[in-house]
Amino acid sequence: MLPEFHFILPVWGQLYVEMFLKVTLPCQLSPDNLGFFKQTFGDHKYKIFTMSEHVAAIQNSESYKTLSSLIETEIRTFDDLVDKSKIKYEIMSVCHGIGFREARSRDGNVYVVTLVSDSLVSNGSFRRFYELALEGKKAIVIGNFRVSTSILPELIGRFYSESEPSITVSPRELMELSVAAVHQNSKTYFWDSSSFGCGWPAYLYWSVGGEGIIMRGLHLHPIAICPARREEVFDFSSGMAIDGSDFVERAVHDMNDVYISTDSDEIAIPTLDYMESFVSSQPPVSKSVRVLSVALWMKKYCCGYAAHYLRTKIRLHGTDISPKWKEVEKESDEIVEAILRCLDFLNGLPQNMLTDLENEVGRMQNPVKPESGNDNENAFRDVETMIRKGERLIGEGNIAGAYDILSGILDKFDKLRGVTINNLAVLHVHEGRLKTAEYLLNYMQREGCWNDIYAANLEFIKALMEKNPDAVKQ
Repeated sequence: MLPEFHFILPVWGQLYVEMFLKVTLPCQLSPDNLGFFKQTFGDHKYKIFTMSEHVAAIQNSESYKTLSSLIETEIRTFDDLVDKSKIKYEIMSVCHGIGFREARSRDGNVYVVTLVSDSLVSNGSFRRFYELALEGKKAIVIGNFRVSTSILPELIGRFYSESEPSITVSPRELMELSVAAVHQNSKTYFWDSSSFGCGWPAYLYWSVGGEGIIMRGLHLHPIAICPARREEVFDFSSGMAIDGSDFVERAVHDMNDVYISTDSDEIAIPTLDYMESFVSSQPPVSKSVRVLSVALWMKKYCCGYAAHYLRTKIRLHGTDISPKWKEVEKESDEIVEAILRCLDFLNGLPQNMLTDLENEVGRMQNPVKPESGNDNENAFRDVETMIRKGERLIGEGNIAGAYDILSGILDKFDKLRGVTINNLAVLHVHEGRLKTAEYLLNYMQREGCWNDIYAANLEFIKALMEKNPDAVKQ
């Protein structure tokens, strides 16, 4: 039986509606995306979930009129849903869940495509969904990263066609633009970043010399699913999107039926992020602490498919694959295996020990908050504890473990000053003293205490000062 596709897209808020109509939907309208589905048999549908206030703008747009000419289209309003929940992931998941329930009520081979309003789509991605469905795959999962909206002028200028209207951009062309404009939020997921944050490590990235990104994902996005299990598969965890639950595992019971797209040449769907970021930094932690924190998070938040996801290398690139990739992929393999070995160890521990570990790791990763009078005292107490632990390991003959702990003390002290000054700058920005915040960060740069987070914060401050020169305070 030929596959049938139902595209589900929730969108609300003026900014996101405009992005959807001017960028996201035109990408989807390209010849080998939704244009391809006009040529295929099947009762394909495109369902937009939005608020009443946006309906007229959507219906009157040229991109929506083109959409309606390609595929059966429907607009649903969900004002009550937005009023009840302020968590965007819950709202999107409810909409996707409605799409799955309606697809389940139909006989046939029905795939639900879970779209979001701020993603770019390379030409040919949707066609590939159809090809994989013909091959018998029941779920297609992808990895991606967030991209700054700074790429939009070039994207629209080079690839937008007013006659269609559509944006027809190949995977390589889209990735070339995107890799050069990784958003600050995604930069915190790079394993070797000084600002690596283990708080929610759904993705782990490695940069390949400006050529692209190797991604290892724990929460891969299920972009298209035909549920094999039709009972109790439409409830989502509170605050979690469709990619952050065990939905795929419950909907498709055989991992062999789940297709992981491992190369952006096949499917490229990066996500735009228009929000300017001002990020408070955190004390750096050692490699062993990062491994432990990811394993703890994996045990708490990941489904049974997560280990398989993590072992799968995903290449996101805008150039040919050079010899550089092999070396970086090897490094990522070593980190992944260390995480999975640590997970095996954690699975044998009682819950009270797991809780203690989570608390300890969380405390080590918490940002320094200079407004609190006890932070320096706590930092010195942490270091004293580390020294005692290192001495104990030496006495036990565990030289490697002691070295890791004691070297971490030096790293902690070396970075503590930078973390504190950066967060003081954060406080000054919140209080409107932009010149003082700029001075603090310039001082850190002169002293050589510098990383990607501090650089991004300084750029953000300068942008604020340029936008409102009359409002700048000392």
